[in-house]
Amino acid sequence: MCRALCTREGHCPGGYSGRGISGASTANRAGFQQLMRDARSKKFDVVGPHATN
Repeated sequence: MCRALCTREGHCPGGYSGRGISGASTANRAGFQQLMRDARSKKFDVVGPHATN
């Protein structure tokens, strides 16, 4: 549902994944590291999490 809304509104440039990787540390989470680089580069204004398992 979130992706459909974002797509309809033109707000979905892509996604970041971290499947199967513990959230205890961010050091080995490539998707999270890319998210942070993109945030510092101001590539987006809002982050919409899809799932938090």
